[in-house]
Amino acid sequence: IINYDFYNPANIIIIDRNKAEIPKDFLKSQFQSIPLKIMEKYSIKSWVNTIISKEEWFKLDTGMFVISLDFELEYGMEDSVNKNTENMLLKTRTIIPQILNCFEKYQIHATWATVGKLFATDKKNMHSYYPIDLPTYSNVLLSSYEYDSRIKNDEKIDPYHYALELINKIKMTPGQELGSHTFSHYYCNTEGQTENQFKEDIKSAINIMQDNCNIKPISIVFPKNEINDKYVDYIGQMGFTSYRG
Repeated sequence: IINYDFYNPANIIIIDRNKAEIPKDFLKSQFQSIPLKIMEKYSIKSWVNTIISKEEWFKLDTGMFVISLDFELEYGMEDSVNKNTENMLLKTRTIIPQILNCFEKYQIHATWATVGKLFATDKKNMHSYYPIDLPTYSNVLLSSYEYDSRIKNDEKIDPYHYALELINKIKMTPGQELGSHTFSHYYCNTEGQTENQFKEDIKSAINIMQDNCNIKPISIVFPKNEINDKYVDYIGQMGFTSYRG
């Protein structure tokens, strides 16, 4: 959230989920007004105008209710993993089939934006899709590649970093779309990363989905809602027709 233009430490405090403490001075401090231009940027009117302005991507005749789910397991939260989060992720693996049964019963369509690494059959297979140009975030702890030693060989012994079994269940359920959540849970606006690194990540995401699941993704969800305007044209060139961020 610190990367958003509305962020102000005087208004928003970031706490440690494992040690939630709010200083009294923060509660007593005065709220600082947010510039009107920034507030208008996040209005419904601005959102609609942004979508309509990209006519080559969207043709909106009627409103639509969309269910778009991020499927990432441990990717994106590696720097805060503990026993509680591991138990939560194991529950996720039991909940997803239940959700799919519900969606099929009531004919509910949904998109599952899935981290590319989850499509790997084993660690050797995963490594074969690693880009040559890895992200160089200033904060290296944000990179999923920093935790590679924690990834075990396959889904049977490591249910936190592989999900091909679940992915195939999603694929076989009527009305479900598998989209991309980038290959490595890539942060597009984080300091240190480059445009070429993003492009290489997207290529890996597309290739592993095609090779291991015979799927060509056409939708993408940017991790942490980090949209980089410089990258939008590229994902269009790569065959994506819609994005969320």
